Amino acid sequence: MVNSADMPALRSFLRSWAEGREIETHAARIYLGETTALKVKRPVRYAYLDFTDAEVRKNMLGRELTLNRAVAPQIYR
Repeated sequence: MVNSADMPALRSFLRSWAEGREIETHAARIYLGETTALKVKRPVRYAYLDFTDAEVRKNMLGRELTLNRAVAPQIYR
């Protein structure tokens, strides 16, 4: 689990891994490798969501994996 203070180092590492192929959404960053994409929830707060806590981000990613694996198991690991 990554806390907000560690996010710059993680982002730097993942940018290097993805050779700069990064997509930013309202609540996440997706790093595109050759055959793999990695998603990291951003520590942001909006009126409709609060991802400032690392545990909340971890739980939300777990829920996404559960839902997405059910409809696309060949994609989500």
